[in-house]
Amino acid sequence: MATPIVLVEYNQLLQVAQRFQRKADGQWLVFIVNFDRSSDQVWLFKPATGERLALTPPGHYQWPAWSPDGSQIAVIWYDPGNTDDDDKDAVIMLDVPELVRR
Repeated sequence: MATPIVLVEYNQLLQVAQRFQRKADGQWLVFIVNFDRSSDQVWLFKPATGERLALTPPGHYQWPAWSPDGSQIAVIWYDPGNTDDDDKDAVIMLDVPELVRR
């Protein structure tokens, strides 16, 4: 398991981000953060400026990965209530804002 790192401050509480990946050009990180201990969000963070952008509403996500051209991010969406043998996890593609593509 990856060691958590503190990346964002939200509502005056430091939050811990895990499962992060750096964009190929090194300018941005994508990571999964859990603000309320019941759901996750996918965020982008630019270490050089501290700029940050939420890409998803609260939900259940894991393992973000940049596309080779940096235009999309793949994440796994999962249903934590699914206990059936029928796996209902899905890979979803998120479009990256133009600001981040540059």
